[in-house]
Amino acid sequence: AEYMGDDVLQIASESDKHRQILGERIVQNEAKAAQLQEMVKEATHIGKTAQERYVALAKTLQNKEALLETVEKRNEKLDRQLISLQKDIKTARNLLAKKQSKIKNAQNEYPEKIRELITKIEQAEKKANIAELEAQKHQREISLTADKLAKFVENRQALSYEMDRAWSDANV
Repeated sequence: AEYMGDDVLQIASESDKHRQILGERIVQNEAKAAQLQEMVKEATHIGKTAQERYVALAKTLQNKEALLETVEKRNEKLDRQLISLQKDIKTARNLLAKKQSKIKNAQNEYPEKIRELITKIEQAEKKANIAELEAQKHQREISLTADKLAKFVENRQALSYEMDRAWSDANV
């Protein structure tokens, strides 16, 4: 009976040790669970913030795309105006050349008419020069618009990168 009593005491002692180890593990697991809950809260907050950032970036991109469309339409309009001005300049130069030819032919016959024609030619030359300056102005505007468009494309690429990053953060 004494031998059995020692076995019971040994089993009870081992059982107490196991209970103590299990109690420590439970405390550790509860601490880990609390840490995990905090991490989940933080991840949820980060995800929500990233999603909000993504939505804001998407709206910004949409606005930039609308602006790009407006700029492209303006460029098309300026291109049409430039082509029209170039045609007008060409027509004015052709008329000028014809009038100069007529003047050379009539130079000996009609001195007074020649002076009038010379005055008209000078006026036509002035108008052609003004039209050419207008065409150059439109060309500069087109160049400036093209520069702005290039800058927008560059900004759009940066914005796309930011959106990808925000989306990646949102999926964390």
